[in-house]
Amino acid sequence: MNSGLRSIFCPFLLFSLFTTEVLAAGGIRGTITNVRKEPLPFASIVVKNTSLGTMSNAEARYELTLNPGKYEIIFQYLGYQTQVQSVEVWEGYVQLDVVLQDQTVTLQEVQVKAGKEDPAYTIMRKAIAKSRFHILQVQSYSARVYTRGGGRLTD
Repeated sequence: MNSGLRSIFCPFLLFSLFTTEVLAAGGIRGTITNVRKEPLPFASIVVKNTSLGTMSNAEARYELTLNPGKYEIIFQYLGYQTQVQSVEVWEGYVQLDVVLQDQTVTLQEVQVKAGKEDPAYTIMRKAIAKSRFHILQVQSYSARVYTRGGGRLTD
């Protein structure tokens, strides 16, 4: 490529890369709290019908980069009702603060009796007995994870 064409092409390339980055820089951000205005750290935020999502941080703040368009966002936290909100994203970030309602769960009466062993113990004993066999069967393992609820990544 000659130097004249290069001097025209390079600035055009840089300009196009910059404008593409600016157009893509948008999404939603906000905080997630309960009705008592207490932050809900590590809540799940998922874009409905996609694999996009994030979790709020220790201060219950979140940020999710999205392309321009209309989305349904699902907010979830263990012990609280799931909330779905529609949002339209253009340029920049849309502030979307969410207040989750407590989820009330009523359980039927439970009776605890002494005597019989939990059937799960038999299954666990069999699995432990075959652990050496199962360890030798796996060379490597990888997984994609979808989480619902709270959690904290430490490493």
